[in-house]
Amino acid sequence: MSHPATLCLSATLLWGACLTACNSAPSSGSAGSESDSAAVTAAAPASSPEKKWETDTVVRAPESVLWDAGEGIFYVSDINGDGSARDGNGFISKVSPDGTVKQLHWADGLDAPKGLGMYKDEVYAADLSQLVILDKKSGKIKKKLTLPGATFLNDIAVDDEGNVYVSDTRQGKIYRYRDGKAEVFLGGDEVKGANGLLAEKGSLWMLTAAGISRYDFSTKKTSLFSDAVKNGDGITRVNDSDLIVSQWKGLVYYVKADGTANQILDLQAEHKNTADLFFLPEQQLLVIPTFTGNTVAAYTVSAP
Repeated sequence: MSHPATLCLSATLLWGACLTACNSAPSSGSAGSESDSAAVTAAAPASSPEKKWETDTVVRAPESVLWDAGEGIFYVSDINGDGSARDGNGFISKVSPDGTVKQLHWADGLDAPKGLGMYKDEVYAADLSQLVILDKKSGKIKKKLTLPGATFLNDIAVDDEGNVYVSDTRQGKIYRYRDGKAEVFLGGDEVKGANGLLAEKGSLWMLTAAGISRYDFSTKKTSLFSDAVKNGDGITRVNDSDLIVSQWKGLVYYVKADGTANQILDLQAEHKNTADLFFLPEQQLLVIPTFTGNTVAAYTVSAP
């Protein structure tokens, strides 16, 4: 779930070609501003995250990871070029739970894939203005659906009924795809800068310019849960009460049920980003695509 203002990646950090997806971002802040975080303490979980494994640098600008429990594999979206370019260079990889890249090019023919989702026999990828639907068994593209007015689709969440929600960070919108049709589901100031999404328990969690928000499907209302981490990128559930969220610039936070956030990881000195992460509770494993680092890294994280 990249931030559109911070996709200028130098050749020294990547693979010899400058990635220049530096288009305008929401005006309420950028991924590197001091205002992105409020009410964040220095306290960490019971034990600080420890790196368990990291892939070889064969993945290319990995942006999102998605766990498939049935297959026992992580899907990884690889932008492999300019984050805003329709260049056909994007692909999706498969990575095992021990960090082995099982299939670098599981799916090809994408442009700049970011957020990933899954339901039954389909995998979904947010790709600029398109929702790409892939066959989970073969990796072949079944359909590319252009979402009306979309310019920078970023993350995907799928609810228990198979409704697919897609954020557009530049437009400040959330789309919903169901029954073969796509529509704008949410818009306005409440979802300005919308990026990371998480659908669960009658709610749609959203990372926005204002912080962490929650849409209640029963009341059809959006409320701000916490302003501790603004302009967030990835969001994942730790347990029944807590979340982990990231900011693309290289910071990861543990967010408690009361909305307070503790910074638990900082990869800025390593020149690595922290994009659309995923927490595997069975192994207490936090898996992070490092984007500019061209790796996927896993850390053990224990709840406080």
